[in-house]
Amino acid sequence: TTTTTTTTTTTTTRMMLGATALMPVVSFALEYASRYVPGETVVIQYGAPRTATGLQFRIVSYLAKLKNEEAGLPLPETRFVDAPLRPDPLVVYKTHSLRRIEETEAPVLLFATKKATGAVYEQPRVSPCPSSVVADYAAIFNATTRQEALTRAHVRFWDVYRLCCDEQQSLSSRLALHGCPPLRKWFDALRPHCDVYNLTRVEELVRLSAARGEDFPLGACAKTRRSVAVDRWDFSNVTSFVSCAALVTRWAPPSDAADYIRRNGLSFSAASDDLVKES
Repeated sequence: TTTTTTTTTTTTTRMMLGATALMPVVSFALEYASRYVPGETVVIQYGAPRTATGLQFRIVSYLAKLKNEEAGLPLPETRFVDAPLRPDPLVVYKTHSLRRIEETEAPVLLFATKKATGAVYEQPRVSPCPSSVVADYAAIFNATTRQEALTRAHVRFWDVYRLCCDEQQSLSSRLALHGCPPLRKWFDALRPHCDVYNLTRVEELVRLSAARGEDFPLGACAKTRRSVAVDRWDFSNVTSFVSCAALVTRWAPPSDAADYIRRNGLSFSAASDDLVKES
């Protein structure tokens, strides 16, 4: 049984054991907030892997830090957790599971990249310009015009950093560093075009626009890109590069992978369970 009560600022949803997979499995009442209150609201970002959870987490944690600083409160930590999740208003959480949230009296401000009960905002499909969604988040955090502008500028540069420098950088960037043919045409809006940026300068701008207490070490971008190109990293240094086709097959949508393999004369070798260049 679900009972929902709405006020101007919060929505309280009672959910019992046995709820659907989209609901946290709890036997107590969770109060879902609709606005951020520094020091009082627990911020949780939730979604499946590879659904722009990193972008959403970046935006909400950045805004939370700006608002806490404005209120003279300690800046919230950022933390990735699996389960159990112990809510704390001075932590911004990222999680891929809502199955176990421990009891809390603090209202929960839930952001999601997939449908989730109680979510104040569900991130739409990411456009080639992620900073375009900042205004939606700024309203939830009661951000000032200056705070929204700072967030928009930071996300603009951070998104290039994420796509071209991060340990989970884009597939297009990794293919280029491995010397593979490009996945997308040069005019495709989803191609990150890492090669046209001065990534050292981008790194400096990300560092300059970061919230107080955040650290983006200079030189980290070059170090990570070198690890991909020279040490043959695949993704987050958890697997090694095998072949261009294997990389695309693992990480690209099936239709894109099939098109890539066809365009570049690649085929699947059932005998070796690997992808090889056709002779």
